[in-house]
Amino acid sequence: MADSNNDHIPLLAGSLEKGLGAEVGYASSLKGFLEKLNENDYDALLIDYRLFGTTGTRVLKDIREKHEQVALIVLFDQRDESMVENCIEDGADDYVTRTSEYLAVLPIVVKQALKKKALLKRKDILLRELLNQKKFSFMGRLIQGIGHNINSPLASIMGRAQLSIEREKGERADLLEKKGSMPAEEFERQMKLHEKNLRDLNSINESATQLSLIVKNMTYKGQQEQNQAIQYINLNDLLKEEFSFLEADMFFKHEVIKHYEFAQSLPHIKGVYSDFSQSLMTFVQNALEAMRSAEKKELTIRTGYNGQSISITIRHTGCSASGEDAKASHAPTPVTDLVLNSNPQELLKPYGARIASASQAGDTTYTIEIPFSRGKS
Repeated sequence: MADSNNDHIPLLAGSLEKGLGAEVGYASSLKGFLEKLNENDYDALLIDYRLFGTTGTRVLKDIREKHEQVALIVLFDQRDESMVENCIEDGADDYVTRTSEYLAVLPIVVKQALKKKALLKRKDILLRELLNQKKFSFMGRLIQGIGHNINSPLASIMGRAQLSIEREKGERADLLEKKGSMPAEEFERQMKLHEKNLRDLNSINESATQLSLIVKNMTYKGQQEQNQAIQYINLNDLLKEEFSFLEADMFFKHEVIKHYEFAQSLPHIKGVYSDFSQSLMTFVQNALEAMRSAEKKELTIRTGYNGQSISITIRHTGCSASGEDAKASHAPTPVTDLVLNSNPQELLKPYGARIASASQAGDTTYTIEIPFSRGKS
């Protein structure tokens, strides 16, 4: 906070500390206020309008541009409708007039401004999640369309390859029957040609079959990402499908050593497919990004069930999410600092999931525990 009158500062600080339990930093000049603001992170700012000086309310606009999420309250000696309007237009969330009761009112106003900011932040998060859902829905439809368009010519290629293979086998069989009635050199030449053609055709057929499986997985993923219905999901199968799809990432396919330890008889959990696919693969993508510059690139995926919860462990040899490996420890801590495209905590919250991380240099582990008892989901 900043007040032009040093005598007021202890009163204001006492009011906020008592009313909000807040830790208060203060300054008696606009310069000192801005310096503290650049050096520290604050949830709320309280500024005396008399400190505006010749800059006027423009200083509020400058503060708001750099600190969108901070609650900003202005102090007035007396209510000035024009000044209040200018302050609100330039970024203030609220104001307080110095009346006989303003010290009692101040914590209430600050608390309301903080609540308003929290609601706006939550609204932004929900809006981003809605946009993400629309994006995934669009991508799901696009993937299905691409899969459909690829399947028809692919089926034709596979059919023709199989017919050509059978024809080559028939011609080779005919050639074997003529072995004694033609020059040995010509027989060997034609036999080598048939063998080469069969190898080439089998290679084409195997590649087309592999591509058909990729398209099938891609189409299935597109359908599942669109499907918001509750269904029974085996997380082992889901992860295997996702990693099969991820083989399209050349870094993942060629540079990362993968270790999969899938628990046998993992129970099916009831939920929305995309909640689990997007949240779990967010951790995997985060791990891949962390390993790109690492000397050792190993990813371990482990699932488990202990009768009370299903666990998914994602361990990698990259840098920790915070980039402070030297200060990290083995102690599991709530995951709060992942810079990710989607929010795993929000997606898995309906399932009561507990997410924790443990990290040291070159060794980071994310653990997701989802409460589950057989017969209940």
